[in-house]
Amino acid sequence: MGKLNFNLPSADDLFSTQEEREESKNKRVISDIPISDIDGFPNHPFCV
Repeated sequence: MGKLNFNLPSADDLFSTQEEREESKNKRVISDIPISDIDGFPNHPFCV
């Protein structure tokens, strides 16, 4: 008997929206920035 090939969606495809799947295909850029370029947020409950 031959091998059966089913085109089943992945678990991620089952539990994500079309928009999320399209966004995940977009290239994302991660940049390193110096800590001195980070400013505090006025009236924010957490400290940087």
